[in-house]
Amino acid sequence: MKPWFVKEADIIKFPEPESKVVELPNVQSYPDFLTGVKDLHNRKEQGEISQDSHDKLYSDLINRFMKKESFETPWFIREAPADQGIMSLPQAQRIKALSKQVASLPKDVSDRIIDKIASAIELAQQKDTKGKQMTPFKKTASALKNVEDDDMKKYYKEVARYMLGNSLTSREITTIISAINDDTCINMEELKKPDNVLSNIIPTSKLSLETSKYYRSLFGATEYGVGPGELLFSTHSKSLKKGSKGDLTVIGDSTTREIEVKAKKRQPARFVDRSTFPSGEYMTMANEFIKKYKKLIPMAASGASFTHIHKGVTANPKIKNEVMADVKPIINSLFNNSKVTNNIMKLLFAPTLDLTKLKSYYAQAVIKRYFDAKAGGMGILFCRLTGKDIETNYAADYQSFASFAKIDPKSTDQPYLVTNNQSYPFPQTDIELQ
Repeated sequence: MKPWFVKEADIIKFPEPESKVVELPNVQSYPDFLTGVKDLHNRKEQGEISQDSHDKLYSDLINRFMKKESFETPWFIREAPADQGIMSLPQAQRIKALSKQVASLPKDVSDRIIDKIASAIELAQQKDTKGKQMTPFKKTASALKNVEDDDMKKYYKEVARYMLGNSLTSREITTIISAINDDTCINMEELKKPDNVLSNIIPTSKLSLETSKYYRSLFGATEYGVGPGELLFSTHSKSLKKGSKGDLTVIGDSTTREIEVKAKKRQPARFVDRSTFPSGEYMTMANEFIKKYKKLIPMAASGASFTHIHKGVTANPKIKNEVMADVKPIINSLFNNSKVTNNIMKLLFAPTLDLTKLKSYYAQAVIKRYFDAKAGGMGILFCRLTGKDIETNYAADYQSFASFAKIDPKSTDQPYLVTNNQSYPFPQTDIELQ
C-alpha cells in the first residue's frame, strides 16, 4: 500500500541534460595560432561551444599570440571601411574588434590567410626605429636590407614589393632570406646545365604556388634599368653580381667570369652590346653608302635592309656591280671572316632572294660573332617564359649553343645590313631547340 503523498502527487522527473557537458578549450594548449583558429571553428561548427564562448576564446587566442607571430596586413584590415577605425582604437577594444572579424572566417580558411592575420596582430603592437607604426613593407624591406649582398642592398625595396605582392607568408620569406644568406638560393650547377627549368635552379620556388609566382614575376622585372632575369639572379645569389660588361658577374669561378641573360619576354633578343658594336670603319662606310644610294635604292631613314638592297639592284641592274663592291667591305667589317662575307653576298645578290635562308644564316653568323667576342670568360643563359615554368638553356660557347639550338627565322627580324644605328645590323633573334 503506497503512502498518500505518493498516491496523490504528480511526480516530476528531474530533467536529464540534452547533451554532454564539454570542457572549454584552453587557448594556452594550442601550439600555434593556426591550430587554435581551426580548432575553434570546428568546435563551434559541431555545437560544442556557443557563439559567445567562441568570440571570447578568439580574444584570448589573439592576446596569446600577439607578440609571437610574423607579419602581413590581412584583408579584414586592408578592406575595412575607414569609419571603423580598428587600428586607432585602444588595445583592448582593438583586440575585441579583431576577434569578432577573425571569428567570422569560414572553417576551411587557408593557412596563408591565417598567417596574414597573425602577422597583422603582431605588427599592430610594433613601432619602427622612428617610432612610427610598423608595416609589412617596412619589416620585409628591413630584413632584406640586412642580407650581406651588394645587389640586394641596392634593390631590397623592389624585392620586398614583389614578395608582398605575391602574398608570401612570413615563413616563406624567412626561408628565402636564409637561403640567400647561405648562398644556396640559386644552384649554380643547375643554372649551367644545357637544358633546365627555373624551379630546379631555385629550389625554394617549389615551396608553394605563391613562391613559384614570386620568382616568375621577379624574373620578368625590367623596370629598374635591368633586363629580364638580372634582378632575380643578382639579388638572390652571392655568387652573381650585376656586372658592367655582361649582365651578371660570377664571383669565385675561374672558368666563367660573366653570364649574359637572353630572355624572350615580349621580343627576341639582339646579340650585341657596347663591346661588340660595329667599328668606326663600318659606321663611316655605312653613312657613305646611305648618302650615295638613297635616291637609287628604296631604304628607310636608318638604312637599307636585305630587301631594300635586293629590290634596288633588281630595279636598277646597272648599279648591281657597284653596290656589290660597296656592300662587301661593309659586311666584312662586321664579321672579319671572308667565308661568312662571301656566303652572305651570294645569298643577298642571288637572282631570287631566299629571305628565310638568308636571315637564318646571317643570324647564326651574328651569334657566333658574339660568342667569339666573349670567348674565354662569358656564358649565355637563354630563357623562355612558358606556361608552367621558365625554361633555360646555358651555353658556354658557340659549339655548346649549336648542339641544342637553332635559329627560328619566323621569329627573327630582318636586320638593317647598312645602317647609321649601331644596333640595327644585329637582328632580334629567336631560337628554338633542336
